[in-house]
Amino acid sequence: MITVRPQKNLAAAKSYFREHLGQGDYYSEQQNVAGRWFGRGAERLGLDLAAPVREEDFLRLCDNQHPATGEKLTARQLRERRVFYDFVISPFKDVSIMAEVIGDTRIHAAHDEACKETNGELERAAAARVRRGGQRSSRTTGEIVAASFRHHTSRSLDPQLHTHLVVFNATWDPVEKAWRALEPEQMFAQCRYLTEVYRNALARKLIALGYRLRATPEGMKIDGVSEDLIQRFSKRRRAILSAEAELVVRLGKKLTNNGRAAVAHATRERKRRDLGSKELMAHQRAQMSATELAALTLLVPGARSIRTHPVPVTAPTAEEVVRQACAHIFERLSVAEEHEILTGALRFARGAFTPGDLRVALLAKPDLLWKDGKATTAEARTAEKRLIDLVNASIGSCPPLHRAFPADRTLSNEQRQVVDTLLGSTDGVVGLRGGAGTGKTFTLREVARGIEARGKSVQMLAPTGGAVEVLRNDGFHQTETVQRFLVDPGFQERARGQVLIVDEAGLLSVKQLLAVIEAGQRHGCRIILCGDARQHTSVEAGDALRILQTRSHLQTARLNQIRRQVGAEYRQAIAEIADGHSQRALTRLEKLGAVEVIEGGQRHQRLATDYSASLKAGKSALIVAPTWREIEEVTVEVRAALKAEGQLRERDADVEVHVSKRWTKAEKRDLRGYQCGQVLTFHEATRDFQRGEWARVITVERDGLRVKKPGGEEVTLTRKQSGCYDVADAERLPVARGERLLLQASRREAKLLNGQLVTVKSARRDGQITLTDGRVIPPDFRQFTHGYCVTSPAAQGKTADHVYVAVDARSGLAANLKQFYVSASRGREKVKIYTDDLERLREALGRTGDRLSALELLPKSELQETPAPRVRLRPG
Repeated sequence: MITVRPQKNLAAAKSYFREHLGQGDYYSEQQNVAGRWFGRGAERLGLDLAAPVREEDFLRLCDNQHPATGEKLTARQLRERRVFYDFVISPFKDVSIMAEVIGDTRIHAAHDEACKETNGELERAAAARVRRGGQRSSRTTGEIVAASFRHHTSRSLDPQLHTHLVVFNATWDPVEKAWRALEPEQMFAQCRYLTEVYRNALARKLIALGYRLRATPEGMKIDGVSEDLIQRFSKRRRAILSAEAELVVRLGKKLTNNGRAAVAHATRERKRRDLGSKELMAHQRAQMSATELAALTLLVPGARSIRTHPVPVTAPTAEEVVRQACAHIFERLSVAEEHEILTGALRFARGAFTPGDLRVALLAKPDLLWKDGKATTAEARTAEKRLIDLVNASIGSCPPLHRAFPADRTLSNEQRQVVDTLLGSTDGVVGLRGGAGTGKTFTLREVARGIEARGKSVQMLAPTGGAVEVLRNDGFHQTETVQRFLVDPGFQERARGQVLIVDEAGLLSVKQLLAVIEAGQRHGCRIILCGDARQHTSVEAGDALRILQTRSHLQTARLNQIRRQVGAEYRQAIAEIADGHSQRALTRLEKLGAVEVIEGGQRHQRLATDYSASLKAGKSALIVAPTWREIEEVTVEVRAALKAEGQLRERDADVEVHVSKRWTKAEKRDLRGYQCGQVLTFHEATRDFQRGEWARVITVERDGLRVKKPGGEEVTLTRKQSGCYDVADAERLPVARGERLLLQASRREAKLLNGQLVTVKSARRDGQITLTDGRVIPPDFRQFTHGYCVTSPAAQGKTADHVYVAVDARSGLAANLKQFYVSASRGREKVKIYTDDLERLREALGRTGDRLSALELLPKSELQETPAPRVRLRPG
């Protein structure tokens, strides 16, 4: 795999070379590691890629100096300047065992070649930071200055083959013709792709050496290296886990990632300098029996055995692998970067093809349209065009719903104008854009009252069960999910001639919204689409509402006046974010004292203390973060703070929960990805399962899965049923009295709805949980998690007195303007943002978070709008 860590401290960067990179970590000091330069940027500086890395050159680059002349490289010399980025490339442990313990040094060359191939792909993503003229952007350069060092051992003297690629913070900008600071965002974003490049390259080379490989969920591994042996040579990992477990018991809480890092640092063993390579191999072999050593020695192939182990073909051709990858990627994206598709293809290929092979097959795929390194499908383009055409065709085709309706006088002028626009429209499909906290629900009540006053019925539709419940509580009793409408022909027939109001329409994919409009028009329904394209969109492909608002003739009434926020400055900041003035809004929030910049674990502890204080003061509170990693870290600290305050019972019940892997249909069809113990929960009924039932995987077979129901009944599933269930890992979740939980699925008979936040009254040993409102989570419903800190999509539609936003420098592309808008706008009285890097947060707010549509990728010549036709709908 590939991990990366930035180095900011200059002194630490220099000592890192002397104490770690430049010599074998755990061998005698005489065994120095001969690093090698890498990259077009290194060549541009005159560094010899074939010669060992000299300490003098390395240290000058650390000082941001030209290695030959000593002149300053990049213009900016900030105090907190990042010196370099340390990318670490590691194979699976079985490879390290065969290379280091058994001594097959051919694997070193295979690893080096795989690293070189991976480094080349990483260099393609290199970019320069552009900061001239107020810009905050980047420009692809494809040049890095890097030094590569191969190491072989862990601090516990276990075999651990790995390579450090130290990428210096400088790249040559061909436009400005100067050295600029490196913008590593795309390099970070492509770490998954680079990991697959490395694993596939290494697998191909191991196969060429004659090794027999086996497919695992993680990738290809050497067949015959036992899991017991892998664990035996993972002492460093075991030591960390043991120390973590001991600390968890002592503290009574899980550890955050920062806490785990502290444990890892505290448990690091002293580097040993008294062992040579022969002594080290003897030390490692002494931990194995003679039988184990002999068995592993037999795995090393001879020259003639290469022919007996052909390449394991996981798909008939590269074209087939690319087709599978496209099905995987384009289920959730209308437009994808080349590296995103190749990541999927490499995962499915399992060592059978090079990135070059797959690129050729990808570019030859006839139904893909390419522009600027991005691709879309003919199917996506057709669906988007049909969606637009249906909306355009409905313009002027209907009588007004209720022109001159006497709306409630308590409405504002803006709200009254929206009511008049929607009720007076003659279009079959019309839109309402209600920004966060603008009183959309209050306005919709008047729209519904006006429709019903003319004898028509209103059917509300919402994307989730939780959203349905909110609308019902707001008085829209005739509300159902969009999915129920789409799969139930009887429901559609009963809605004939009615007005469909689709709430949170921005959360619908192109496929879903197209299906709603097609079904609605077949049954003579008028349609009102309510939503805000500036907020989150669907998980599936296509930002449907934004496409209609920007590409079609959809008439859209707008609510802009924000009403949710009590304070004028807070309200103004949200208005600025909504208008796209994110930097101005962030500055306003800083002046308001709503931004805390705190590095390290103290940040989340401070957040937890503030959150606890809000609850103690009787205020409703919500924490929002962009990634599940940060949610987990925040939750640990929040639970500890609540227990300290007595708001959460000290004693936990340890219950099993099912954490969805969020696999696509293509991933679910690939049986190599399954593991015993995983849980399959059925969202569609089959011959053997009812909707909502689940079973545990007990055997992964060649053509199917053997699963066991909670009652003990065993069933065999084939790929045909893969579209009927969700795949999850079974994990343990501590639950105490007073616990806040987020439901992640629905169970209608128990009145449990996806997206709801609930509070625990008691938890039994069998897993049954009683809630404070009297509802019961039964033992066979396991789809929930802690609900203190949630993602911004889960927060959309929710409101709290106080909202806290956690966003750190590691959030990557998950942090953007859309995410920040939804997160910060949830509060009535106050918002507080906690970050460790204000500069990175400002950069994140420069990204809109919008996904390109298929039509946006087309050349302008193919985007000519046609006049909106005037076609009347058939009367209902």
